Amino acid sequence: AFEGKGYAREACQAVLAYLYDDLGWPNVVSYIDTDNAASLALAARLGATLDADTKAPIANCQPFRHTPTEVSQ
Repeated sequence: AFEGKGYAREACQAVLAYLYDDLGWPNVVSYIDTDNAASLALAARLGATLDADTKAPIANCQPFRHTPTEVSQ
């Protein structure tokens, strides 16, 4: 009932803005299960990029790096 309404994107943008603006984090890495197409698509919509230099702590996950300039988009 809630899929496709943009709630996940809105929530992620709010969390990222808080991490950057209020806590001063320079960037954020998310680890996404390679079988989770919806989360991979959300990361792309948020402007995150695959981070080949970061090792995922769990098998079958890919690391994606978010930067502050992406939040305002």
